[in-house]
Amino acid sequence: MAGLRPLHALLLIPLLGGGRHASDLAETLGVSRQAVAQVVARLEGDGYLTRITDPGDARARLICLTPRGRAALRTMHASARALEDDWRERLGAEQLTTFRDTLLTLLSAPA
Repeated sequence: MAGLRPLHALLLIPLLGGGRHASDLAETLGVSRQAVAQVVARLEGDGYLTRITDPGDARARLICLTPRGRAALRTMHASARALEDDWRERLGAEQLTTFRDTLLTLLSAPA
């Protein structure tokens, strides 16, 4: 998973359902098309994504996961599950739930 960061999962996960346009990803992620284009270019260069011609509009391009991108998401998911299992063992299920709820509250609060 060279060159991949946990934050990249935010862009990769929406692609599990199939190819998406950069503008659609930008809207989903709440960022600019330029920001999406920069990350896509890097992840494409690293072999995690590819761009194909949209079958419904030959002028447009769809951003798609490659097999390497799908494998990276599987690895990220497995790592996250292992970390959660470790925390559950250390904290207990109830305290982990409280911790998760606290994190979600902090992350969803306006800056």
